Amino acid sequence: MTEKNIGHIIPYAHTDYAWTNYRAWHIERYVLIMSEVLDQMKQNSQFTWMTDNYQHFMEPLMTYLPERMDELKKHIREGRFEITSLIYSLLRPTTAGEETFINNIILGREIFQQYFPGIETDIYHNVDVSIGHSQLPQLMKLGGYKYLRAFRPQGVMDYKKYPSEFLWEGMDGTKVLCSRGIYAGFSNADENSIKDEINQVLDKSKIDHVWIPSGMDDTRPLRDYKDNHFDYFSFMEKWNNEEKTTLKFSTAKAYFNDIKDKNYDIFKGIIDPCDVGYNLPSKGQNGLWRLRVQLDTLIIKAETLCAMGALAGLDYPEEKLKKCWRGLLSISGHGMEFVMDRDFESIY
Repeated sequence: MTEKNIGHIIPYAHTDYAWTNYRAWHIERYVLIMSEVLDQMKQNSQFTWMTDNYQHFMEPLMTYLPERMDELKKHIREGRFEITSLIYSLLRPTTAGEETFINNIILGREIFQQYFPGIETDIYHNVDVSIGHSQLPQLMKLGGYKYLRAFRPQGVMDYKKYPSEFLWEGMDGTKVLCSRGIYAGFSNADENSIKDEINQVLDKSKIDHVWIPSGMDDTRPLRDYKDNHFDYFSFMEKWNNEEKTTLKFSTAKAYFNDIKDKNYDIFKGIIDPCDVGYNLPSKGQNGLWRLRVQLDTLIIKAETLCAMGALAGLDYPEEKLKKCWRGLLSISGHGMEFVMDRDFESIY
């Protein structure tokens, strides 16, 4: 293991809309996670948390835990509860329409501003999905992002010798600083297992500040994927007394601030021409993938006709069109092709 300075442990629960169960189960789960996160922040001033979207994770909080919104706002101001991306839905850049992807950023920032005036981020958290197409750096810049955290396809990028941190140059010359790595971590509440995970992450990075993920799909704070509790605080204290690396609870913002001024290799254009297998359109004529493509095209046509009408003196129905985009975004989350039948019929 090479010598490191700081291991940024960033707790996170990845939210698939209905990947493992009915949507109702996921909502109940996310309300539980949010309750426990806020409880933990009361008890431990060093504890942090990160999320990255409105619809899949934050909307259940707004709906079922309104009495804890003031707590949440306080922790956001403190920088302990971090919302990266500020997107509406957790969709894939490679399987959403171009305008759908753009509106996901615009309408996501809009709804977050309603709840948390002044909230900002320059970090796009793009995990459990393909890193994206060659125009993504330009879209990141236009969307107000400087940094990209990505994951898939990890094996391919390892094979192609992409470092854990690099500059990605898009087709127009725009560069974004990329950090890559798995979003899941500490999957077993076992000290030796967690040590091995941390060392694997440290060994892959060539700089002195390293993103160490904690949590995975729908994981409760300070627990493994089977809901077993792990004493992070005692473990970190012991590690910091014995190892060269200092572990601390952290945020994506703190991590990128610590690494932004270093020199990195530049990679241009397409990073990988393929996408992960479960991005393939499924369910044919009745699939959400096909429906999303159709709706993206239709809403663009509607916007075009309305813009022409506005030139002729008609009112431009901005709010109605936004409602259309929000409806499309609500069915655009990654993995939604695999929702169970009851939810699929309702969504469709």
